[in-house]
Amino acid sequence: MAVHERVREIGLLRAVGLDRRDVGSLLRIEAVLIAALGSALGLVAGGAIGTAAVLSQDGVALVLPWPQLGACVAATAVIGVLAAVVPARRAARIPMLRAIAAE
Repeated sequence: MAVHERVREIGLLRAVGLDRRDVGSLLRIEAVLIAALGSALGLVAGGAIGTAAVLSQDGVALVLPWPQLGACVAATAVIGVLAAVVPARRAARIPMLRAIAAE
């Protein structure tokens, strides 16, 4: 959806000098950043809720599974890249003048 809404911006980037590969890379990096940010916020929120639940009980130790949390963040980044491949390729193939004229 974001690629469809930003056709004009992509066309302007191509007019300024980015080639198709650069536009695709830019969109993939953006997707990874958004996925990683969402993952981090979800882990922080889940950790806070889980900590509050554990601390309300007596005699229960708080243990954070760091390897699993890291694997979740890495998996989210990979899924973000995979989700961005097709839209990035489609955006890179839009003719420059048609993209600039898009409204």
